Amino acid sequence: MDQDMLRALHLLSQGEAQLDALIMELAGLIPGVANGLAWKAKIWEEQRNWRKGPSDPHDYQLAIAADWLRSAREGRLQAEMTNNGLSVTKLDSEALVPEDLEEILFKLLSALSGNWLMYSDLNAAVKRYLDLSLAQHKSVLVAVLEDLSAKRYLRADFTPNHGLRVCKGLRFDEWRDLMTKPASPSVINHSYTFHAKVGAVQTGAGSLANVNQGSSENSFADLKIALEALLQDVKSSDMPPSRRQEAADYIGKTIQEIDSEKPNKGFITALCSGLATTVQTLGSASEAYAAVVAAFAALGIPIG
Repeated sequence: MDQDMLRALHLLSQGEAQLDALIMELAGLIPGVANGLAWKAKIWEEQRNWRKGPSDPHDYQLAIAADWLRSAREGRLQAEMTNNGLSVTKLDSEALVPEDLEEILFKLLSALSGNWLMYSDLNAAVKRYLDLSLAQHKSVLVAVLEDLSAKRYLRADFTPNHGLRVCKGLRFDEWRDLMTKPASPSVINHSYTFHAKVGAVQTGAGSLANVNQGSSENSFADLKIALEALLQDVKSSDMPPSRRQEAADYIGKTIQEIDSEKPNKGFITALCSGLATTVQTLGSASEAYAAVVAAFAALGIPIG
């Protein structure tokens, strides 16, 4: 056996050992789902989604295993055993912004040559423009479609044969005028109703996402007092300066909305939901932390 063949076999053996080590750690991070052989088979199968074409000879197993392991360490990898074998899903690291989905829908419907925009085409566009999986953001999809359907900008339809599909609505021309006219400095109030539990919904600048969770005036008054105390804790905390300023601005916006003539309860609730992570960084030893936790609980917003 010549030296080139021996070197190739040695490299192959090294690659197999590295792959086995990655799979062992991966299985340890997601225990009780599948054994090493099932993970290895799934990684082998996943290569077809990585190859650039049928003639691509590259072996992507190590790259796939490393990518999944990185996602698992970040808590963004889901795995379950199904009738068809091991199923692995990478969760998106970012939220789907309703206004982004709205813009994509408008672009696709404007360029539509046929009668219907199919779900598969919409999903592909969201992946292409935002690198997000639409299947992981169904509550946002439903909320946006209901909002635009109510305005008759589009019509959404679902059938067993075609699945979800969308076409232009009666007032699509009004939507086109709205989307193509110069931006106005005034606030645009988008109201979305989510049919699934959502934490923080990231919306575009100047937009309001109303999450109906229900709360009393007294609860918001208590929340304001707690937030004012929390603001002082944030300013004197040892958080990084950029994070401290961001948290202070976030708290300030919430207090400002509570003090407005007609507070938007859904907007305040959405802000509070997004603030939960910041509150937790201060630690349970803070009295302000305990007060804010209680105020959040009164609004039906749990903090772990």
